[in-house]
Amino acid sequence: MVINKGFCTKILGDIDLEGMVILVCYDDQVIAEINYEKGIDNMEIEIVSSQERFPKRIFSLDGFFKIFEEAKQLAIKCAK
Repeated sequence: MVINKGFCTKILGDIDLEGMVILVCYDDQVIAEINYEKGIDNMEIEIVSSQERFPKRIFSLDGFFKIFEEAKQLAIKCAK
């Protein structure tokens, strides 16, 4: 488990996924699951919602990080 200001990660083995699942938690509540069912170069992130009316969302992990980095850089640019 890695802890970073309220965030933590937990490793789960899942027989159905033929590999590991990494849980991303905030204040001990799961907020996302990362898996490499499609290969280590095609990892996916599933955003976990506590509200039943929202369907689960699965995204490319690389794409997820890329768009947040772009958003961060845009915010930095706008702040200058």
